[in-house]
Amino acid sequence: MKKIITIILVVLIIAALIWNVWIIFFREKSPAQTPETVLLNEEASPLETGQQRLRRIQNTTRSAIEKLSNSELLTVNAGGKVNIINPGEGTERELTQLPEILALINLQAISEERILLQTQTDSGTGFYILLNASNSWLRLPSTVSTASLNPSGDLVAVFNENSGQLEIFDYNSQETLQTFALNLYDVVLSWPNENTILLQSDPSRESEGFLLSFDLENETLGLLQERIGLRALISDDLSVTLSLESGPVSEAKLSIVKDLQTFPLSFTTIPDKCSFASSDILYCAIPEQQNETVDYPDSYLQGAAYSQDNFIQLNTNSLSSKTVLSSAQHDLNLDAKDLEILGEKIYFINRYDNQLYELSLEE
Repeated sequence: MKKIITIILVVLIIAALIWNVWIIFFREKSPAQTPETVLLNEEASPLETGQQRLRRIQNTTRSAIEKLSNSELLTVNAGGKVNIINPGEGTERELTQLPEILALINLQAISEERILLQTQTDSGTGFYILLNASNSWLRLPSTVSTASLNPSGDLVAVFNENSGQLEIFDYNSQETLQTFALNLYDVVLSWPNENTILLQSDPSRESEGFLLSFDLENETLGLLQERIGLRALISDDLSVTLSLESGPVSEAKLSIVKDLQTFPLSFTTIPDKCSFASSDILYCAIPEQQNETVDYPDSYLQGAAYSQDNFIQLNTNSLSSKTVLSSAQHDLNLDAKDLEILGEKIYFINRYDNQLYELSLEE
């Protein structure tokens, strides 16, 4: 009898071990489920404003959007979820979750696998890169003051605030490939093509601003613009620049710089409220009240100034403009940021409610 009981106990122990092995090596290692794609809730759209070309895309608070392709937007929700929206199909799917942050300052996305974040954390400004293979975030060194992915998204250019050096960093191998001693400080980087990095000074109407171009192949630095309070937006092919100039006691002035010539514009806005559809066509959100007392760009970038916007299209060749949407056509408060153009539609976040809106360009 004792032998039978012993055999039964041994069989039960072996069965339990086999079950635990299955749990550990099979169940936990089962393929991750594909994030569910959900239909966008558009019950509030089109908005009851008498303007059928304007609608809100889902009643969700968002902190930033970035164009991924001609049909998709990357969006960061207030809760830290990074989602991909296809407005044409009316769908939204979750991609990943942000690292713990206090505030998102800047977002750059080359594709859904190559994303760079600038955040405000308890310990200061931080830069994170999404490592898609592990769905985790790599934090760049704390000495990095500004960063930008290259056009293919496999390298990142960073500026070391301690040394004033520009560094090219391979974040997959976590190796520094090149270092350039430029001895610059308080700059913002962008990497528009593989051989060119742009460096723009932090904008303030209290100081001289500059826009520089660094040639990676020849290792040469060139001055593109130098103005008081400079804030600039540059077309993808680098042929056209929208420039804001604003001194401590002077009125803010907006201009188009093309072929080494400067063409003043009759209206004022901050370049952050504009987006190039091409080097020939520019869309902007223009404050209805051209308030000379607003200290652009400082007050806007600090979140101290809000506006009621009209939307215009500007031809950078003829400098002619036309109204796309006037504030007289709706009864909403609209202060647009993060303008992105997908086909015949403009997408933007409204600073008054931090929600995503769509404006059709088709009349």
